[in-house]
Amino acid sequence: MEPQVSIVLCTAVVALAYYIYRLALPKPIPGIPHNPNLGLFGDIPALKKYNKDTQQVYRFLTDACSNLGSPIVQLFARPFGKPWVIVSDPDVAHDVLMRRSPSEFDRSTLFKDILHGLVPNHHVRMNANDVFKSQKRLMSETMSPSFLHDVASEKLHSAILGLMELWRLKAEIAGPERAFVASSDVKHAMLDAIWNVAMGWMPGTTASQIEGLRNCQDPLVTTPASSDDTVVFRESEVPPLCRAMETMDNSVDTTLSSPFPKQHHWLLRRMPGLSAALKVKERTITENLTAAKARAERGEEQRSAADLVIGRAMKTTKIDISDPILRDELFGFLAAGHDISSTTIAWALKHLSNYQQIQTKLREAVQSEFASIGPEKIPEAAAIAKASIPYLDAFVEEVGRCTAAQPGTSRCVVKDGAQLMGFPIPAGTDVFFMTDGPGYLSRPIRAPELDKDGIKRWPTTWKEEDLDKFMPERWLVEKEDGKVEFDVNAGPCHPFGLGMRGCFGKKLASVEMRVFFAILIASFELLPVPDRWNGYQAWDKLNHNPKYSYVRLRAI
Repeated sequence: MEPQVSIVLCTAVVALAYYIYRLALPKPIPGIPHNPNLGLFGDIPALKKYNKDTQQVYRFLTDACSNLGSPIVQLFARPFGKPWVIVSDPDVAHDVLMRRSPSEFDRSTLFKDILHGLVPNHHVRMNANDVFKSQKRLMSETMSPSFLHDVASEKLHSAILGLMELWRLKAEIAGPERAFVASSDVKHAMLDAIWNVAMGWMPGTTASQIEGLRNCQDPLVTTPASSDDTVVFRESEVPPLCRAMETMDNSVDTTLSSPFPKQHHWLLRRMPGLSAALKVKERTITENLTAAKARAERGEEQRSAADLVIGRAMKTTKIDISDPILRDELFGFLAAGHDISSTTIAWALKHLSNYQQIQTKLREAVQSEFASIGPEKIPEAAAIAKASIPYLDAFVEEVGRCTAAQPGTSRCVVKDGAQLMGFPIPAGTDVFFMTDGPGYLSRPIRAPELDKDGIKRWPTTWKEEDLDKFMPERWLVEKEDGKVEFDVNAGPCHPFGLGMRGCFGKKLASVEMRVFFAILIASFELLPVPDRWNGYQAWDKLNHNPKYSYVRLRAI
């Protein structure tokens, strides 16, 4: 080859490589603050380091707003992709979620990719079209007051009573001086609870722990040396269904921090552990849908979500239990119904033990409604679900606000150039509305130069300096007649999202929380946990979980 030709070819290759490099560089949306030192991989190296150091992801997004001093910023967390726009402003979030979705903002691409591997046909992954609405209607009766109050509450009640029995056994062994881990017990109980609601039976996850504890001659892994040491109980083997659910949950959690979640989960599904779990899932759903169909054909009473869904489907079409839409909708009900609830409860237990005065007020509020409560006088399920207990509702709402078990709501721009605080956002951009930072749990970031014309301020009397405090009273308002009522719109808080894309199971979660804390407060006094086991550090999976979740219990 002639030297001149070689020089020309080398120059062309270098030029092409540089051109491709320039194309691959992050391309910020003009005007929106961002990391000024972006390299080829954007914010990915910083995010990976943050996740390694703290086991968190969500806080990295929220901190970007605080660090850059703006309620709207952009991050580059996907290789060679569009930026993520991060917003920490309740007024803007309310405007977008309530008024501009789904016409300008719809289901985020990231959320679709994360859930694709387990529930590809579930409505939660879809844009808000006619199919989306049709599939929501398929499950709509599971959120009706009659089902929630008369059926679901009873199923939840049974599972939660099982947890109280387990904790009474553990409290007798540990004594009131020593704490033990609560989070795994709660997760097992909530799994029993949601399966009871969805299918009409419990996998027996909590029951397996009770039986193991009663039959074990030495229930402790180690003997605590002092009152500051925790009690570690031996855990019995859980039923295969529970193990399969945990494997599937973990598979979704793993993809959360992956640059390519959809492709990552595809690989995981080829691994023996997840492959076996998916087979358990399919077999169990087939068995339960078959049984529900048989009950419907016999005209039996509907006593589970599966019964309702099958019954509704049979009214409109010939039912096919192999229908992937039907199966994904039911499994989505199961998966979402236990994970977020158990995380929220794990955080709430910390607040109850740390704020003794609030715990006393909550117990007094429940007692005022049911006259007398205690282990032998647990209120009935339907009575708890239907009762008017403003302080109980306020406590549950404040737990949701402060814990931020799901610290944000994500949407994808579907209308090119949709405006956010004066900035046109390209179509296909994911926007994250964070709820665990400025404007929610700390003073809002003032940015008068940003355009918020036409956006209504969230009406609230809350003091900005109190936003970081745990205060259930903030949700209570006194009427002219002196009656105190719970006001769900008292201030900025949307842990379940807002608008037509808000969490489908919000009403069920509300009943679940009410029943759980009414029974808990009637069964135990939660004592303060030693400082070394009482930090508010967190770690992120799909949800924002407490690193430490311990209880010290004294039976009432």
